Amino acid sequence: MTTGGISSEGIDPSELHNLMGSREILETAPIGVFTTTPQGRYLSVNFALAKMHGFASAEEMMASITDIAAQVYAQPGDRKEFQSLLEEKGQIFNHECLYRRRDGTFFWVSRNARIVRDRDGQVVAYQGFTTDITGRRRAQEALNRKSEELEHYFQFSLDLLCIANVEGQFVRLNPEWEKVLGYSVSELEGRMFLDFVHPDDLESTMAAVSRLASQEQILNYVNRFQRKDGTYRWIEWRSRPLGRQIFATARDITERRAIEEALQKSEKTFRNIVQASPMGIHLYQLQEDGALVFKGANPAADRLLGVKHAQYIGKTIEQAFPPLQDTEIPDRYRRAAGHGQSWSTEQ
Repeated sequence: MTTGGISSEGIDPSELHNLMGSREILETAPIGVFTTTPQGRYLSVNFALAKMHGFASAEEMMASITDIAAQVYAQPGDRKEFQSLLEEKGQIFNHECLYRRRDGTFFWVSRNARIVRDRDGQVVAYQGFTTDITGRRRAQEALNRKSEELEHYFQFSLDLLCIANVEGQFVRLNPEWEKVLGYSVSELEGRMFLDFVHPDDLESTMAAVSRLASQEQILNYVNRFQRKDGTYRWIEWRSRPLGRQIFATARDITERRAIEEALQKSEKTFRNIVQASPMGIHLYQLQEDGALVFKGANPAADRLLGVKHAQYIGKTIEQAFPPLQDTEIPDRYRRAAGHGQSWSTEQ
């Protein structure tokens, strides 16, 4: 007997009625509803399940599918797994599997099912619900791929990557930290990062954390972190808060700081030499447009020429010293500044 997509294949009519419940609920349910024999034939399906498989009606699906394992499952072995689990447990929940549509394409489903027994305890049917979860699976797969890409970036970035919380605790670090601080990542994660900050930088670091806790991003902040061997490294931070977490990228700028400090020391030494020299010295800067701008002179130049050279700072050589405009001196100075061509003359 077949009625509204329901077939009785060797089951007592009263039992079949109990299996399928209300026909109205069956036909209007938004999820797939099925009853099958243990041997793998449909006893009943609703329209929602038929539509999932690409059929126009429940009757068409039941007439077309005679072997569930071969025609429905993407992998025939999945039917045996489903049957084995069901017979072992009596019921299963949220069991995911890949199904095949009528046109050969595939879709993911989640199933809840139970065994139905007759009065003698014999298994007469499997009954359950099917939900199409293809969209969710695809979204999860896309999220997994994105997470994998982010994990690769996190593991192989040459920058120092850090996730911390506003309480001052390292949450997640990438392997580059091991090279910079000498600790393993496992030794650092979970530790209070303030424990590593140089005492002289502690107050400013706490102030920066307070600003981050107020959801203010911090760019180009520099402090010193102690290595495992007791030495310190200069770290430059770019940090952005998100709720109670802080996401930061950082770089070890210790070598750059050393170069900058050496340059500053060299410049200070040069200035001291210039200021103390008994020779008169003029300083110029060559601009990109070729203008030679006067930057200053030492006290000896003021004394020897009887002029306060500070009044000429910022002017071109021609503006500061008009008598030189028609001489070779401006061009000689330009070649000296631009190409290192030395030149001397006596007047």
